[in-house]
Amino acid sequence: RPQEPLTRGAAAVKLQRWYRSRARRRRFLGILHSAMRRRKYLDERGRLVRRIATNEYESRQAAVRLSRRDGPRLLERYKTGRQAAAASKVQSLWRSIRTKRDLVRQVGEQEREAAAKKLQAFARRRRLRGKPNLLILSKQGSPFAHPVDADRLMQHEEAILAQRKQFHASMCKGKSLDELRQIVESKYQAFADGAELARYGVQRLALRREHTKQLAAALDGRSWANPPPRGVCSAALLRGAEEKHRARTRPQAAAFLPALGSSLSGTMPAVESQFEEEEADALLHDLEA
Repeated sequence: RPQEPLTRGAAAVKLQRWYRSRARRRRFLGILHSAMRRRKYLDERGRLVRRIATNEYESRQAAVRLSRRDGPRLLERYKTGRQAAAASKVQSLWRSIRTKRDLVRQVGEQEREAAAKKLQAFARRRRLRGKPNLLILSKQGSPFAHPVDADRLMQHEEAILAQRKQFHASMCKGKSLDELRQIVESKYQAFADGAELARYGVQRLALRREHTKQLAAALDGRSWANPPPRGVCSAALLRGAEEKHRARTRPQAAAFLPALGSSLSGTMPAVESQFEEEEADALLHDLEA
């Protein structure tokens, strides 16, 4: 429904109402701000009065202490106590600020770590979207994943018949037919009971083999999508590690060099502890990995 245009009187009434509401709001804000300024002034004046009263009280107490026989010692003790209290207050304030800062930093690190894990998981899912599933690859190499065909049945039958032809009565070791039947049934029952567990073990072995193949391919790959191959390190990182190792061993070698005599003229032996040697080996291994 279209709105009808206002008449001249209705428009004037609407403007007057808007102006009066704005004027009332302006007056209210002015009163509120003036009350806030008055409250702030009274608070500052009260703090100043309390400080002056405290100073006067401390001055009277100091005069009383000075009037006594051991007044200077008592005054010095009072001054030292006040300084210690002020120092402890500043220290507690600084500890609280540092604790809050450490908490904020820890929370930020945890949030960054959680975000990095989410991004890594997202990148892994995106990267694995176009690749075949590891379980499917492992089932392709598992002998239990494929149905039994006629050729396999015939081969199994031929193996059984070949073993049957090699059977002789002397191989029974004096046992009757019923005893042999019981032994065969017990062995078959043991085979049936352990067949599912053996199949599960074979599937896990096939899965582990495919996983190992993927890890080896990722480590030995030479494309930009894969890390450097095993045994290869960046020359810049290796050079920096070697320089740091030589700089660390040089002061110790210089300390032992006068005791070694002139037989090591022009050479600088590498003298370091076993812990430092293990640390340097671990650093070089990390760089190579």
